[in-house]
Amino acid sequence: MSHIANMRIKKDGKIHKVGQPVSLTEEDLARLPQGAATAMTEEAAEAFAATAADLAIKLQAVLSETAEQAQDEKKFQALKAAVAGLPEEAFRVDGDARADTLKTLSADLGFDVTAEAVAIVRTSNE
Repeated sequence: MSHIANMRIKKDGKIHKVGQPVSLTEEDLARLPQGAATAMTEEAAEAFAATAADLAIKLQAVLSETAEQAQDEKKFQALKAAVAGLPEEAFRVDGDARADTLKTLSADLGFDVTAEAVAIVRTSNE
């Protein structure tokens, strides 16, 4: 009977949608098949609420992590494009970015750019 929870219920000429409360009398409950409607004990309700709260926290963590990953990817792509447009004079003989280049990239992109990040991006651009 779990499929009933996903459908609309008609009672006393009124259609109740999913999530809309339906008040049932003792007579209504008696007409339902056995096990179709059960009352939740206080302990079960507390356990359900705790589980729902835990799931909400976990969901928020996953959403935050996903947002951070998307932000990191945007930063990587922006840095990759910026480094690709740099002239060879922006780099020292050993291939590392010059300090003034790092300062300029940091100012232009709006986040701290490290020499290691530039080296990784240069390797990925090749």
